[in-house]
Amino acid sequence: MKTLKQLERLKKMHQLIKIGSTGTPKEFAERLNLSVSQLYYILDDLKIKGFPIKYSRSLQSYEYNDFCELEVTYSAQLPGQTH
Repeated sequence: MKTLKQLERLKKMHQLIKIGSTGTPKEFAERLNLSVSQLYYILDDLKIKGFPIKYSRSLQSYEYNDFCELEVTYSAQLPGQTH
C-alpha cells in the first residue's frame, strides 16, 4: 500500500502546484507529511521527468511554468490471476 500512498501524495502535490497554493517549501512539506529534503527530492525527480515546476518568491508557492496535467493510473493483480 506504500505505492498507493505515494500516488495519492503525488496527486495532492499536483493539485496544490496547479492552483499555486503550496506555500513555502517548509509549509508544502508539512502539508504532505514530508521532510523538506524529501520534498526537494520529489520535486527534483518531477523536474527531471519534464514537469515545468518553479518556485515563485512573490507568491511564496510552487507553480507550473506551463500547462501541465498529471494522470495517475494504478493497477494491481493478485498472484495466480490473469487477464
